[in-house]
Amino acid sequence: MSDSRASGASLPSDPKAPRRRWIFWLLLGLVLLGTPAALLLMVFGPGPSIRVAKETTHLTTPLLADGYPDYGAALLAAGRVGVTPDNNGAIPFLQAMWPPNPDGWYELSDAEIALVCKTIGAPVPAGGTRLKRLDTPENRLATLRLLRVRLKPDPSNPAKPTAIDPGGFDGALYQPVPLEEFLTGPEEVAVQDGRVEAFIDACWPISRPWTRDELPFVADWVEANAPAFALLEEAARREQWWLPPVELIQFERGKLVEQQLNGSNEMREAARALVTRAGYDGGAGRHTEAAVGLVTLLRLSQHGRARPTLIDQLIATALEGMAHSQIQGLASDPATPPAALRALAEALDALDARSPMAQAIDLGERYWMLDATLDVAVNHNVEAVEMDLRPLDLMVYVSCDWNIVLSDMNAWCDRCLAALQNPSWTQREGELVAMEAALNALPVAPSNFREALHIAVSQERRGELASAVMRNLLLPPLGAVARTTDRIESNRQLTRVAIDLALYRAAKGAYPENLTPEVYPTSPVDLLQQFPLVYKPLEEGYLLYTVGANGNDEGGSREEGEWGASCYEGRELTSDTDLLHKKIPTGADDLSVRTPWQVPPGPWEALSP
Repeated sequence: MSDSRASGASLPSDPKAPRRRWIFWLLLGLVLLGTPAALLLMVFGPGPSIRVAKETTHLTTPLLADGYPDYGAALLAAGRVGVTPDNNGAIPFLQAMWPPNPDGWYELSDAEIALVCKTIGAPVPAGGTRLKRLDTPENRLATLRLLRVRLKPDPSNPAKPTAIDPGGFDGALYQPVPLEEFLTGPEEVAVQDGRVEAFIDACWPISRPWTRDELPFVADWVEANAPAFALLEEAARREQWWLPPVELIQFERGKLVEQQLNGSNEMREAARALVTRAGYDGGAGRHTEAAVGLVTLLRLSQHGRARPTLIDQLIATALEGMAHSQIQGLASDPATPPAALRALAEALDALDARSPMAQAIDLGERYWMLDATLDVAVNHNVEAVEMDLRPLDLMVYVSCDWNIVLSDMNAWCDRCLAALQNPSWTQREGELVAMEAALNALPVAPSNFREALHIAVSQERRGELASAVMRNLLLPPLGAVARTTDRIESNRQLTRVAIDLALYRAAKGAYPENLTPEVYPTSPVDLLQQFPLVYKPLEEGYLLYTVGANGNDEGGSREEGEWGASCYEGRELTSDTDLLHKKIPTGADDLSVRTPWQVPPGPWEALSP
């Protein structure tokens, strides 16, 4: 048998070899080309359909043309429950506050205001009874002239200030104006100087008793606005409130966030006017009339809670806070009739004791966050959240499981709601702090290549990243918001006790030695740490305070911060150079009421040593 290998003869070729080579190169080509294609499909291909369900969109009906919930219609339906044209306080309010000021946030066309009025069953406001502006060029000039008279240098008092500092009154970031420049410069130049404007702004509203002799042009303004004040009182007396923004009536996806600011400027303008008028009445000895104005303000603050967003709740809280100081002043004044004090007590007792922040989270905040998320997911509109954040910009162009984002939004809203409804302040505060820490720890971008690769190949992981981004953008700072409410509610409690002490004094001729059993069968406890309120009789009055959030008794003192201005044993310190600042314990946060009431100084008085 011959050996072909030895003889050099070649073996017959395999007829299947070319086909195998062809298949090999085809498979290799498919791998080389298909892998990027598959990766591109995974990244840019269609993502899971968004489910309309309780756990994702929260609402399942009604739906817009895009197939997702109409949150505007849902909020409209919730707002109109029990409201009629006869009991809706927003209707006389519109007559008193329409049209909006040129610099107001709520600017509507004639057709839009007609639509709002038609929706609530109100006539279109004629405008003749509109609250006249205090902030006019004429009044600014009058204020400048008044301040120039009050701040003239006093040769006999070398300690008289040499400059005005607007930052001491409203936090304006301006350098002080030399007093000589302020007093002698051309009026038309001075009144337009931003530093002087900030100082003039500090004159309004006047949250203290004042007289015509002090501010004659403001007294004229109060009296000229009698018809508008009567309408505001009527608005406050009515039981319901419904003034839906046009963004709800003409709802479009992604526009819900805009309704959070509209209309708030008019409410605050009305509040400033009521505070200023109450100060005028109080300064003239018209205590009953001053009480009527403050009751009106308290009721308007309650009406302000009818709009279900956190911004609206904060504005309503601020309105109530504006009334507290003057109510405490009326309670301190022995000339205030008991009937006026009882009216104020009834108005305070009628304020909603439920957590307004929890109500806002459950409706307005949840709905606008879900609506904004749907706008990003469906319409690729990052302007819905008014942010330019690259992870979110990228996320709208890749496939993503937006059900994860919506479900997480709902879960966080539920967690926020449960925390805010916790009856224990200590536990609630702990939960809010933990939630804020968790939010701050959320990664909004991949931290390494492996994580970036995982994100690239996983729609679910991209959904988790989008959820972290959206939560960081949309969830509000609940801790700070809740503490603002805590402060107002604690002040409300102190103000209410101050009224009872005033009624006791009116009946007995003097303040009690103790809160119990003279005034209450058991001692009232604060709303935070559940400690008894501290009551200390003084030679001419008393000091009443709550030990605050830290639970420490600091003698009714507090440092300047989120709990208010600096205060030493119930005395608010209006000067940064006051030596009493050094006596305030570090971290002090007591909230207090002291009688006789400390009349807040006017700006011209605050500048005097």
